[in-house]
Amino acid sequence: MCSQETLFDVEEQWPKNARDATELGNTYRSLGALGIAVLPPVMDLTREGDHEFLWLIRELTGGKALITGDTIEAKAESSLAWWDQNKEQWTIPWPDEEAAP
Repeated sequence: MCSQETLFDVEEQWPKNARDATELGNTYRSLGALGIAVLPPVMDLTREGDHEFLWLIRELTGGKALITGDTIEAKAESSLAWWDQNKEQWTIPWPDEEAAP
């Protein structure tokens, strides 16, 4: 897991890292490029205690996901509470398999 300082110490920390020509930077860019389709699995990971992607939740929702709190756990809980209330608006509907030709 990431430390709180890694995620939130400097508000613009992850965009700076994402621009770096590193494997981590490439991963950040790839995750962001997936768009909101990646939110459900990211939220599942967050629910399981993995807090590595709180930055991605904030980025993909344009800051609409409420990520607040004094600790990383509180931030994760606030993002999960937001998700539980808003996931219908942020989930891409997949066509029914039965409807496929």
